[in-house]
Amino acid sequence: MYGAILQTQQKKKWQYLFSSSGEALPELDQRAMKSLSELKGTAGLGSLIQNVSWLALWSLLLTLLLIIHTPIETALVFSNSLILDYFTFACQVAVLLAIASTILMNLTYFQQGRQLLFEWIILLLFSTLSMLLMVSAYDLITLYLTIELQSLCFYVMAASKRDSEFSTEAGLKYFLLGAFSSGILLFGCSLIYGFTGVTNFEELAKISTGYEITLLGAQSSGIYLGIFLIAVGFLFKITAAPFHMWAPDVYEGSPTSVTALFSIVPKIALLAVMVRIFIIGFYDPRSSASLLHVFFFCSIFSMILGSIAAMAQTKIKRLLAYSSIGHVGYLLIGLACGTSEGIQALLIGLFIYVWTTINVFAVILSTAHPSAPKGSVQLTNTASKLTALPQIKNIIKEAELEKQVLRFSQTSAPASTTLAHFVRQESQPFYKQFERTKLFLELPVSFIADFGALAKTNPILAITMAIVMFSYAGIPPLAGFYSKYYLFEAAIGCGAYLVTFIGVITSVIACFYYIRLVKIMYFDKPQTWILYRPINQGCAAVLAITLFLVTFFFFYPSPLFLLTHQMALNLCL
Repeated sequence: MYGAILQTQQKKKWQYLFSSSGEALPELDQRAMKSLSELKGTAGLGSLIQNVSWLALWSLLLTLLLIIHTPIETALVFSNSLILDYFTFACQVAVLLAIASTILMNLTYFQQGRQLLFEWIILLLFSTLSMLLMVSAYDLITLYLTIELQSLCFYVMAASKRDSEFSTEAGLKYFLLGAFSSGILLFGCSLIYGFTGVTNFEELAKISTGYEITLLGAQSSGIYLGIFLIAVGFLFKITAAPFHMWAPDVYEGSPTSVTALFSIVPKIALLAVMVRIFIIGFYDPRSSASLLHVFFFCSIFSMILGSIAAMAQTKIKRLLAYSSIGHVGYLLIGLACGTSEGIQALLIGLFIYVWTTINVFAVILSTAHPSAPKGSVQLTNTASKLTALPQIKNIIKEAELEKQVLRFSQTSAPASTTLAHFVRQESQPFYKQFERTKLFLELPVSFIADFGALAKTNPILAITMAIVMFSYAGIPPLAGFYSKYYLFEAAIGCGAYLVTFIGVITSVIACFYYIRLVKIMYFDKPQTWILYRPINQGCAAVLAITLFLVTFFFFYPSPLFLLTHQMALNLCL
């Protein structure tokens, strides 16, 4: 007879396994469950942190309004270390909107207790401040200090899940390799200052022309080395191959909320800075040390590595890490062109990448709920369902008292229905009670297979994810197609036919793992049947807005074209 062996209240361990032989087998849980009083305290702390999150959102909104209402006039401030122009304001608005979207996506995490750290919000705001200053930096010293402030915040955030060894490992790896890349960047800056005596971008632009460097004689080698080291430092930061080795492990080990932040916001600030420093400060197509070849090489390597390595991934965050590396390769095409058309194509691709990535992580955060499952029910044959129904009732009742969540295996319901349907079929009166409990299950979105049959359990999230995956793959008429189209057009315009050819080939290869995820959601059987809790309003708003931008960009692309065109002209003229 099927039954469940309840663990003693002193041990507070929840795990229920029903064997096919009719015996109830206890599964030892290595982590004891917190007491009810601790859970209540945690819930209160989560609500308080959610209030702090709303306060952070209001502060971001206030900052956004101040930036929007600031007259757009080019001006140098703070002893010419910062520049205020159209390009700066546009990038700052993009950073603020991306940060606000990240907070909205994570409100459920803060409320339910996944990120019980006041420091998380404080560090997020400090990193926001650093990126706002970074995109306006006009001096090497200011640039380095803002990058370090951002990096220090991110090191701590990567390891913020203190009870996870993977998070600690991610934070340590990020710190070590981030410090290494910062050292390379600082060494390059010191060489530039040592051989030229200046750190301001405008002064560096005068020296870095072919004629001026020729006058410096032997010192030009030191300048070229410094420029190269600065480029390598930035390529480390944006996860361009072959300087990408830290990204997959850090993305996988960090909490999902932090991974979303890493994937979106830093790329806006860092690529904006790279465009400014290498177009205004160091870029010189006439000199033999032009950075064209460096960026083209990293672009090709990133596209190839990102598309091929992602095919072998089974975990969703590692897949997105390699996908991010591949997209960085595409974006570097625009920077390597060095023309206003290339910069505009880069900015178009960057904004579209941000939209799609925000949407992807909003879906992931909507399916992964904050509390880890403390128990499971596995029914291994059909005959056991009706017998085990009282056990399900007891478990739900107990779990409701402890405010826990449960997971039900695939075999606890027929392949064509969900657990809710099973309960409704077996016991109609209990189904009403089942609905009132509002107990939902966590989907541990670690593996790609965890998205199995998402189209049946949550069709809204499935269709959203499918559209975004098609956009990532570059299928028309979605926004991702136009992103790659304009980048390839800019590459052809500057004669980079090989890069264009490789980009097209890698885009075709990438279609495999993007469409594979769609196939898993719509055609594969799930490992776990999920009863989802409703999506919070903030995350739903983020999903709706980004999906609208990705889907309907084809019908009205003019605003983005005009914005990026003005930003490119502001830099190149």
